[in-house]
Amino acid sequence: DTGDRGLRGDTGDRGPRGIIGDHGYPGPTGQKGEKGNTGSRGDPGDRGPRGLVGDTGLRGPIGEPGLKGIKGDTGVKGEKGTQSGLRGPIGEPGLKGMKGVEGEKGMKGEKEERNGGTVYVRWGHDQCPSTAQLVYAGRAGGSLYGHSGGGSDPQCLPLDPNYLGAITGIQHRAYMHGAEYQTHTTTGSPAHGAHNYDIPCAVCHVSNRTAVYMVPAKYTCPAGWTR
Repeated sequence: DTGDRGLRGDTGDRGPRGIIGDHGYPGPTGQKGEKGNTGSRGDPGDRGPRGLVGDTGLRGPIGEPGLKGIKGDTGVKGEKGTQSGLRGPIGEPGLKGMKGVEGEKGMKGEKEERNGGTVYVRWGHDQCPSTAQLVYAGRAGGSLYGHSGGGSDPQCLPLDPNYLGAITGIQHRAYMHGAEYQTHTTTGSPAHGAHNYDIPCAVCHVSNRTAVYMVPAKYTCPAGWTR
C-alpha cells in the first residue's frame, strides 16, 4: 500500500543561466492597424520676411468715355449792377492830310428828301450814341450752341415782338435763345459782375453815313473812317 505523502521540501538554490539559443525565424507580418484620430492643429509659425517689390505692370488700355452728365438747374439770376465801367481816353487826333486839288463844280442836282443813311446794331448797349437815332432796343439772341439748323449770326431781338400765331408742342425746328454774359472766370475784371445777365443791344440809324463797319476788340477806327 502507498503511504502518506511527505512534506514539501525547501526550494533549492537557482541554477546557473543557460546558454543563449539561436534567433528564431521572424514571425508573419501583422495586420494593418486602424487609422488613428486627426491630431490637433499646430500653432501658427513665425511671419516670414516681406517680399521684394515687384516690377510695375503695363498700363492698361484707356477706358471708354463716360456718359454725359445731366444738365444742372439754371441758377437764380442776380440783380443788375449799377456801376458801369469807365470809358477809356480818346486817342490823339491824326495829322491833317494835304488839301487836294479842287475839282470842277458839278451840275446842280434835283432836290429830294433826305431819307438815306445806314443802320447798325450796337451790342452791349440799349441806347445809341449822340450821332445816331435809336430805331429800337432789344436783347441779343440766336441758336443754342448745341443745336443745328439755325443761323450763325446773333440777332437783336425786340422787346415787344409780334406773333402771327402759335403752334403748341415741340416742332423740332431751330429755336431762338436769349444770350447772356458768361464772365465767371474773369475774377477781378469789371466784366465779372455781368455774369448771367442778358446782353442788351440797340439798332441805330445814321442819316449822314452810307456804310458802317464794326471792328471787334477796338475802340478806334482805321485810317479814313470816323466814329
